[in-house]
Amino acid sequence: MNRKLAIFTILALLLSLLAPAVAGAQGGISDARPAAARYSHRLIVELQAPALAEWAQGGVQIAATGPAARPDLSSPAAQQYVAQLQA
Repeated sequence: MNRKLAIFTILALLLSLLAPAVAGAQGGISDARPAAARYSHRLIVELQAPALAEWAQGGVQIAATGPAARPDLSSPAAQQYVAQLQA
């Protein structure tokens, strides 16, 4: 009797493991998103001119101290570069 119970339990476990794979192969319930929903909402933008921080690294002093400091956006050199980009 114990052997029959053990065999039945093993068969039940195997069937429970195989059932989702069989259902998926037959086109059952799927949580896959439609093709249109797989695209990201993010965009990659490539600038024609370097950004202010990159431009400032080229040797122009815009009152940023140290490599991790942010450039002073109100400095005359920064304002001139922004005006040049807007022109």
